Amino acid sequence: MENMGLGCFRVLDFTTAEAGPICSEYLSLMGLDVIRIDHPSARNMAKDDAYFFVAENLNKKCITVNHETEEGKALLRKLIDKADVIVENRAFGFMESLGCGYEDVKKTNPRIVYCAIKPYSKGSPWQDAAWNCTTVDAMGTATYLTGYIGGIPVEPGPQLSNLSACGYAATGILAALYDRENTGKGQYLEVSMQDAVIAHARSAFEKYSINHIVTRVGNAFPTVPDMVPMNLFRTKGEGPEDWALIGCMGEPMVKLLFHAMGRDDLLENPKFDTFEHRAENSQELEQIIADFAVQYEKYDLMELLLGKNRIVSSAVFTTHDVINAPDLREIGLVKKIEDEELGEMWLPACPGVFHDIETKAENPGRPGDANAEVFSEVLGLTGEVAGSN
Repeated sequence: MENMGLGCFRVLDFTTAEAGPICSEYLSLMGLDVIRIDHPSARNMAKDDAYFFVAENLNKKCITVNHETEEGKALLRKLIDKADVIVENRAFGFMESLGCGYEDVKKTNPRIVYCAIKPYSKGSPWQDAAWNCTTVDAMGTATYLTGYIGGIPVEPGPQLSNLSACGYAATGILAALYDRENTGKGQYLEVSMQDAVIAHARSAFEKYSINHIVTRVGNAFPTVPDMVPMNLFRTKGEGPEDWALIGCMGEPMVKLLFHAMGRDDLLENPKFDTFEHRAENSQELEQIIADFAVQYEKYDLMELLLGKNRIVSSAVFTTHDVINAPDLREIGLVKKIEDEELGEMWLPACPGVFHDIETKAENPGRPGDANAEVFSEVLGLTGEVAGSN
């Protein structure tokens, strides 16, 4: 793809909900030309839905096509013939019902890279079952692995199944485009959300290979749960955000922590002088650390331990903390979006820094806003386009 800008690749986005739009959003943030296709009824979204629409479709050109009419289906096929990539996350059989399944598409566009994102792989006994991200997290071991030692499983907070699948799908699409530049052939990709979650739990499978037992470890270090200290501690204040993580990776760091606490005497205490002794007396040691941590604001504690002493530690960041972090704004991880109806929004952008690719983030508008632009520039059609309403 030498001397070819990413903007030369056109992506048709047939996705819905969240387990799909984020994949094509990653591509649009990296500069690919993404056209999102919605049914005309999507224009009538509620205000709450509009927040999600903007957040999940940055930089995309949003059009409407009525796939329930023959004119609309014909319009979709014209667009597909002009596309490099299709991304869809519909139920098995839906795209085929429009004449837009991979086997149909490749007949007229053999260079197409076709990516399907599904909750469960084709052939799974659950491929057509009802689902949401919580069921996929449960089937992907994420729920089992989350929670306190000896406690019940807990649904993870972040949308692991949705977003991890989208990340893997975007990576696969770029790899397929690179392959196409060498072979001239497109290909079909399928990414299962369940598979993506399982891939995130690879350290648990490595541990299982050793002793065939993997249990929840709470806030302990996942692969070495006996490592002490490694836990969350309340800091000054009584809010749900007033917490910090404090941990030590090895003996030198333990010594640094005890010194930073003003407790060099703990170095000579036989209860805490070795890894094994600290594990045996973890509750007593963690109470000592808790009494120390609660004297500090969480960011002051982070500066003392992580900043000045290079001890593994961190304030527990909230969404508000991330949005208002000057460094993250400067890096571009979060970007400001203005919307006439919704006002100012700060949203996660592309998770990475590209020195030679502009990762802008622009408001996509609403379904149908780009109809005139897309149908004119891509298909050469002007005026009212049959099948778009």
